[in-house]
Amino acid sequence: MKAPVEVQFAQKLAANEPWVRDKAVKKLKKWFGAKTEAFDEGDMMKLWKGLYYCFWMSDKPLVQEELAENISSFVSCFQNSESSLVFIKSFLKTFGREWFGIDRWRTDKFMMFTRRFLRHSFKFVASKEWEKGLVEKLVDIFRRELVSCPITDTSLGFQLHFTDVFLEEIAKVGGEKLDPEVLEMFLEPYVEVVKAGDDARFRDHVVERIFNHLMRQSDPGIHWQMEEDGEEFEEEMEEGDSEVENGENGDANGDVSGEVIEEEEDEQEEEGAEDPRAGRVDSIIPQINVEYLKMSERLFELGSGDGIRKANRDALYKVSKMFKDVSNDLFPLGPNLDDLDIDIPKISVKKSAADLLKRNEQILKKNLEEKIKNKKLMSKISKKAKLEATENGDDNENGNDSEESEENSEENGVDDDESSSDEETEEAVQKEKKMSSKELRRKRKQEQKKRKREKAFKVEQEKLERLNMAQQMIEQDMDRKAAMEPVKVTNGVLEDKDEKVEEKVEKLKSLEKKKKKKDKVLQNGAEVTNDSQAVQELIKLAEDLEEKSDMSAI
Repeated sequence: MKAPVEVQFAQKLAANEPWVRDKAVKKLKKWFGAKTEAFDEGDMMKLWKGLYYCFWMSDKPLVQEELAENISSFVSCFQNSESSLVFIKSFLKTFGREWFGIDRWRTDKFMMFTRRFLRHSFKFVASKEWEKGLVEKLVDIFRRELVSCPITDTSLGFQLHFTDVFLEEIAKVGGEKLDPEVLEMFLEPYVEVVKAGDDARFRDHVVERIFNHLMRQSDPGIHWQMEEDGEEFEEEMEEGDSEVENGENGDANGDVSGEVIEEEEDEQEEEGAEDPRAGRVDSIIPQINVEYLKMSERLFELGSGDGIRKANRDALYKVSKMFKDVSNDLFPLGPNLDDLDIDIPKISVKKSAADLLKRNEQILKKNLEEKIKNKKLMSKISKKAKLEATENGDDNENGNDSEESEENSEENGVDDDESSSDEETEEAVQKEKKMSSKELRRKRKQEQKKRKREKAFKVEQEKLERLNMAQQMIEQDMDRKAAMEPVKVTNGVLEDKDEKVEEKVEKLKSLEKKKKKKDKVLQNGAEVTNDSQAVQELIKLAEDLEEKSDMSAI
């Protein structure tokens, strides 16, 4: 049983020997051109597996460029356009699946291959004179298989690179002759990404590489770029006029040479200045015709629709506004700062730090001076108050001389204390001036720690006082409960008789002490209260004790 033709081609395309791979590529191109039936997508995926590894094993830059050009040219060798579209679709699927596995040594050649294949895809549509039906089918393939494809079915790196080279390659193929309507059809998938894309990275990349690129290649963008590079349109016009004048004023030989040069230039303009390393295309990317005002209005309408996220709406409005500026011959991506006379001062970090330190020192000095002034004012006020008090006390001359001497000594002491305090404050101010900012910070931290400790100590003292009060209240409650309990009688004798007797004896002792204190007060000349009452209370207590002792004996 022989394997299918597609499998045989895939095996030969992935062979180890280069000559086998080259022979398989040539035969495959002939087979594509000879087959009249449309290709199945499954068979084309098998062939693309072999083509992928054929390019994987190619070595040396020139060989890789030639192979990429040969494989890309397969797009236009089919007999029907449906097979070409299947070939493009299989390419996008294969590269989206395998892009993640490409190592860093092969990334450049696969990026070059993508660029060449995209260019030949546009050449295929251009050969059909940009037929709208065929363009719609190709755009639908780009949308489903790559641009709007779920990230699980393709690779973000492949999407980003495809977006990078998209407009460059369509400009190389279509150029200035490309219809703006056809361009809008090709840009439709990217407009949908900006409108409803979830991935912010891809959306921002599309805005930069598609819409900003269109603005940069516009007339205002080119003019601004030339001014930035130091070139002007007038210089080019002057050079052209000088060449014409030299040709007109030349001799007969000069006229002949000028005609030959003009013929060569005309041939080059017709054929284009081709670059063999770039795939034999014009080395200068032509300008694309874009209807900026129409695109601006369409993007604005899409942004004002319902069900659009805020980030997508902001991106649509921003691009719409910039396209409108381009339609008014303004380049929004490169504003001319020369029109704005703004002098931006240079700021040095060292100077600003030194200024801050000086300001801090000045503030500290002002605070210290204010403190000293306040202390002096307080001392003066206290002196005046004391002088007024002494003047009022002179009227009472009958006072004791000893008290006056004590007051004078106290005033002198206060004055000394005030003078000493003033001296201490001045010394402290001088010390603080001498101290550095670090030492001041340390002192402040130490003071804060002291305050915290004092607060904690006060809190603990209050807690201890509360605990003592609570214990006292508990003891008082216990005493009250014990007093309220009924007295138990066993065999006609009171159990708490002895306790009561002891309590009364203690009361008698306390009364005797009070009497002694009062006697001392009488001896010192103090006022005396009625001692007879205290004696009577003692007699009553003694009588009560005798009666209770008699009752207990009975």
